[in-house]
Amino acid sequence: GIIYKVQVAAYHHPENYNNDHLADLGQLGELDIGGITRFTLGQFVTLEEAKQFKKIIVNREVEDAFITAEVNGKRKYLYELKKVSEMPLLQQNIMAQEY
Repeated sequence: GIIYKVQVAAYHHPENYNNDHLADLGQLGELDIGGITRFTLGQFVTLEEAKQFKKIIVNREVEDAFITAEVNGKRKYLYELKKVSEMPLLQQNIMAQEY
């Protein structure tokens, strides 16, 4: 299945990241890819839920937050889902709208 998350930051030195302004929104996820730690919040089964959560985060002055997906344990960008047709048709239609 697909799990949607909201990426809130990416750091070469993760010890420098301070998420106090987001701490009440849930447990911070960390994923290191190529020496850069990506920080995410939330785990949602629908893109719509992730979009609503992203709005909350953007309102906390994290304007560059964006939605990522995890497909069978592998991180993907949303455009990759559409490209490889891993996303159900209904969610492809939702994705065509603003996210």
